[in-house]
Amino acid sequence: MPNYDVIGIGRAFTDFIAPASHELLDRYAIPYGAGKELTIEQLARLKEELHDVQLLPGGPVGNTIAGVAALGGKGGFFGKVARDVAGQSFTDDLKVRGIDLIGEAYCTNAPMSAMCVVLVLPDGERSCPYNRGCADDFTSKDFTAFDFCTSKFLLIQGHLLMSSPATPAVLEAIDLAKKASCQVVVAVSDIPLWDIHRKIAYDVIAAKADIITGNEDEMAAFERMIALPHSEGQLIVTTKGKQGAEAQLDSEYVNVMAQKPKAFKNSVGAGDQFLAGLLRGLSLNFTLQESMELGVRSATAILEEVGARPNPTHSWASLIPIPEG
Repeated sequence: MPNYDVIGIGRAFTDFIAPASHELLDRYAIPYGAGKELTIEQLARLKEELHDVQLLPGGPVGNTIAGVAALGGKGGFFGKVARDVAGQSFTDDLKVRGIDLIGEAYCTNAPMSAMCVVLVLPDGERSCPYNRGCADDFTSKDFTAFDFCTSKFLLIQGHLLMSSPATPAVLEAIDLAKKASCQVVVAVSDIPLWDIHRKIAYDVIAAKADIITGNEDEMAAFERMIALPHSEGQLIVTTKGKQGAEAQLDSEYVNVMAQKPKAFKNSVGAGDQFLAGLLRGLSLNFTLQESMELGVRSATAILEEVGARPNPTHSWASLIPIPEG
């Protein structure tokens, strides 16, 4: 079994990006500039009406692992897909990047893979109807066969801990990782209601995560709910968009400023790639300051590309400083 810098457990989403009209959104009651979960049947009908469709594998954890690979790290991904176009696109993308798909990815008799249809209106605004398909169909068997001693970090998106069918299995994976001294990283994004998830917040994220990360609003909501000092040795990382990012590790505080891209293409995936740079730096035993700076450079690099993942033909090795001497 190879040695990994970062392995991730995430939803294997594939984005179907296509131009759309206001009339199409109105017919499906899709809100402007927002997401909406559709049934499998509704999403299938919607796809039949699209043209000039572009497929881009996505999902926050997959995006971050792709960034780690672009930075020369070894990544692995636990994900669930169906045997359909979206699932094939997702798994093919991992292979091209040299990312290992860990465990059994294909779900038996699954109706569809996780899919997000990104509808681009004439004015550039985007709406995102989606369906999670089989993305949460994890069982404990998916993780018990893996040796967590082979990875430095386990990355988990927080919403997999919140009343998801995957939650019991992911909780087992966290315990396996902790026993193996694999550091647990939890991104507290896309969690709208902390009040109904207090037990997970206290007993899992606050008590077991080695690194907790999110943007300013996400971290503020989490901190208000916890209202307790963080555990000793727990790294708290907050991204602040154009204002950069900050990190707190016990008495050490690091603040880094954002960088302006040379040629701005899109803002999708900046947070995911900041985390990729941070974790790659830490896996190389960089200081926290150096790792945060690599996170900024990685976030800037994705702003210069189309999509939330680095182009698989692009190496980000030049972002890593050459050690002196």
